[in-house]
Amino acid sequence: GERGMRDFWLLVQHQDFDPELQKACLKHCDFQLKEKAYLTDRVLVNAGQKQLYGTQFYRDERGILIPRPIEDKKNMDKRREAVGLESFQIYQAKMRKEFTS
Repeated sequence: GERGMRDFWLLVQHQDFDPELQKACLKHCDFQLKEKAYLTDRVLVNAGQKQLYGTQFYRDERGILIPRPIEDKKNMDKRREAVGLESFQIYQAKMRKEFTS
């Protein structure tokens, strides 16, 4: 069901050692649009490309969470809204609050 598919997505999302599996799941799995957005960004970032939805971050030398490079930042919130994600500003604030010690 829906919960099982979300759990499966979570496993696939973190299978960075198997990008072909991630790509195949993007194409063939019935993930929610939000989940596909996260996985899309993950695949792009791991391939050295810019992300589309701004879901992937890294810690800089000061320990601050910084978004990985983003393609067409100007239209990112439109893409986020189209898949049911909150605005990037809200998401970034949540990420920094949750993951900054």
